[in-house]
Amino acid sequence: MTSSTLRVFIAVPLSAGTAASLEAAQELLKAGGIAARWTRPAQFHITLKFLGEIPREALPGVAEATGAAIQGLGPFTLSFEGIGAFPGWHRPRVLWAGVAAGREELSVLAARIEEALARRGFPGEARPFTPHVTLGRIPQWNELSAGPAGPPGAAAFAAGPERVGRVVVYESRLTPAGPVYTERYSLPLPEVEPGE
Repeated sequence: MTSSTLRVFIAVPLSAGTAASLEAAQELLKAGGIAARWTRPAQFHITLKFLGEIPREALPGVAEATGAAIQGLGPFTLSFEGIGAFPGWHRPRVLWAGVAAGREELSVLAARIEEALARRGFPGEARPFTPHVTLGRIPQWNELSAGPAGPPGAAAFAAGPERVGRVVVYESRLTPAGPVYTERYSLPLPEVEPGE
């Protein structure tokens, strides 16, 4: 990355209360003998669109397109259920908490943002959107004996609910201690009147 570019993603931030519950999920995984680069609780979020490096001058346009995309979509309730791994527990690389309530709303948000940014020339995402919170990453393939359902308690994990009222455009700076996220634009989900 150069001084003329920014590393950017668009996400739903999570409350301190939910972050504390997700931190407990990390402790459950650690107790199961899993070693990972753990996401810091203050940085828990649900990514809607990862843009990667973009020209610095393109950032206001990203925020404008995102703001237009979320019009008409009001606040909604979010909760989490179950802990999983990509691509699976047999060889996990990414450890995550799954979304229960709010999956449909997140999918609509992601699709609208994807479409709005595609009209501005940003490349589309090849993989289907899967709403989740990343709890940690395992740097190398790691065979686990956790079984197909993961460590004990993984399937029963639950957190939330919480009210989602905004979408954030973040800048991500990579540092030796891990990524640092900075809110560049906070875009409220406007209240929707009944019947709209």
